[in-house]
Amino acid sequence: MKTEKIETKYTERRLKTTEPALMQNMFTASRVMKTWIDDFVDEDNGEVVSIERNEVILDRGVLIGPDNLSELQFHIQCGDVKEVEVSNQRRMAFPIERKTLRPYLAIAEVGEKKQKILFWSQSMEQAIPLLKDYIELNYNGGFLILSIKEFDTSIILLDTFKKLKPEADGERKIEEGENKLDDDNKKFYQIEFNVVDFDGTSRTYTAVVQTYNVDRAMMLINDWLNKNEYIRYEEAKAEGREYILRDLTTTIESAKPIPVGEYIPREFSQAYLDHSYEGMSDAVHNLFKTLDDNDITMTVSKK
Repeated sequence: MKTEKIETKYTERRLKTTEPALMQNMFTASRVMKTWIDDFVDEDNGEVVSIERNEVILDRGVLIGPDNLSELQFHIQCGDVKEVEVSNQRRMAFPIERKTLRPYLAIAEVGEKKQKILFWSQSMEQAIPLLKDYIELNYNGGFLILSIKEFDTSIILLDTFKKLKPEADGERKIEEGENKLDDDNKKFYQIEFNVVDFDGTSRTYTAVVQTYNVDRAMMLINDWLNKNEYIRYEEAKAEGREYILRDLTTTIESAKPIPVGEYIPREFSQAYLDHSYEGMSDAVHNLFKTLDDNDITMTVSKK
């Protein structure tokens, strides 16, 4: 019985070429782009502005036959296409690179003990080296990473408040500072809560809060919401926009402790995010940093 050949990346032949004979009956490994420069005159100052234009000639995964081979030869001779990347395998899908951090939950066996670790990462691919890095620095002995999954929340709050201060109206106010309570008594709680705006608009969110009890978790959530409102107000004020501070009402929908044994500080993962920015132009770097900072309004960690 004839065994069917299994195709993987280890049997792939991939090359970049301008030679028609090497392209024939191969598949495009990436998009083939026609590139040219258009010059425009700025009417305000008379300066010539050059803009690079791109047009897709062939998408990835296209079989190169006589017809499109002639088209490719034409564009190569005209200088519109510098080279074509081809493969003996038809690969049409491509990974999407995320530019912001998301929370993940991992189980790692360190020595003979399993640890559930909550941390931030751009992707599953980045999560493994990031975890290995942290475990090697903070644990002893051999370890295995048993599982990793993206955590279905983007709000993680850590309790750094030291006490509850009674107010004249009977309310209790939380103050930030060195926490003198026993850290060993802290647990991670998964809180589902509802936020009602002054106009009656209602939204439900899920947060993970490391603290001592559910009541304290809701205080942290309310404090976080109020601080984010003030941040939005200050941003609008700086940009000359009007922003009315909203009076938000929160109600708890559900709460449960979750078995997280270790939380990797966001700053550790941020180092990986910053490293991925290397090589980008300042403008693109700042754009992605802004996107991530905006995500932080939903992922503030009080560290």
